[in-house]
Amino acid sequence: MIGSKVCNLRIRFKLGVTGPHTCSWVSLLPQHQQGAVNPAGFRHLNPPGPFPVYCLPPVPEPSHPLAHQTENLLAGIALATRQDEDGDTALHIAVVQGELAIFFKLIQLLLWAHRSLDIYNNLRQTPLHLAVITQQANMVDALLREGADPAALDRNGQTGVHLCCEYDQRDCLSVILSHSSSSICLEIRNYEGLSPLHLAVLRGHKDLARMLLDAGADINAMDIKSGQSPLMHAVESNNADMIHFLIESGCNVNSQSYSGNTALHGACGRGQVDTVRLLLKSGADSSLKNYHNDTPVMVAKNKKIADVLRGRGSNQIRVQDQQCVSVSPHGSNLTENGSPSPNHSRGCSPLTAPHTLNRSSSSSPKTPSLLYPFF
Repeated sequence: MIGSKVCNLRIRFKLGVTGPHTCSWVSLLPQHQQGAVNPAGFRHLNPPGPFPVYCLPPVPEPSHPLAHQTENLLAGIALATRQDEDGDTALHIAVVQGELAIFFKLIQLLLWAHRSLDIYNNLRQTPLHLAVITQQANMVDALLREGADPAALDRNGQTGVHLCCEYDQRDCLSVILSHSSSSICLEIRNYEGLSPLHLAVLRGHKDLARMLLDAGADINAMDIKSGQSPLMHAVESNNADMIHFLIESGCNVNSQSYSGNTALHGACGRGQVDTVRLLLKSGADSSLKNYHNDTPVMVAKNKKIADVLRGRGSNQIRVQDQQCVSVSPHGSNLTENGSPSPNHSRGCSPLTAPHTLNRSSSSSPKTPSLLYPFF
């Protein structure tokens, strides 16, 4: 049963924009500032300024007539489910502002009315998404306990688990993974084709990657766009610590992307000598060919890489990193989509520059568009 304590909620519309998320503001009002009840059942106040202000009507005492109790509850539910011009409900706003008392009262109202907690605003964010973004693990736990869907997708196809990995939210991730309903989220791909583990690897969050693997995430999961495994993404990011971690955790060093490239192809094409040595030591097969019939040595960036692959002592051979070798019988180099380009013969490949992330105006600020030049 909903308690008898009066909850007053002030909602100001469009007071500001915080980062990529447009939100309204919430605060508590003292009891003496309540106004008269308008025909819709809301308490309407008129403070200085152009913004409308409303108060959540009081939940009546049990001694009040049933009709009066019902009227007030319906008015409270109407306010709790009302969406402003940004699609935010009072629950969205309470989450962003960290108003715990109002947050719990609104959840009670929504559950009493059998309404879903997964209400989307105009950015397709639910209160759970906002609780993760604003680092409020206690609210994340409360929402999940009361039935919020951990697999709900935002406009970028991201679940709460994706957002934890995007924003390095260890506490929130721990809470989500503690709920059995979260297991379905481990292998969901966002609209960039990435699982939460792919994101954790790309962002360099080894602790989060370990938590996901402990929860059962697939260490060899292929992304949808290019078929890269987490190890390939770690090589692409030139993150030696992450590469060591994934290998120690038992990943398949010989998994192949859609174009047939392995992590060894990627490391050779980027001139990552130490990574090439580590992969070979960990069982990488230097004879595997991609779908253009190129072995790793054929896409090697320089002679030092080729010497390591051929088992020579590269410490005794002095070459410059910029020196290029003939990379295949048909002189191919890997292009952006992982295909060899027959247009390059001897000489340096134009794609040997460090990999960069591209962001378009239509891309989410949370999930940048990626290029995959070596897979």
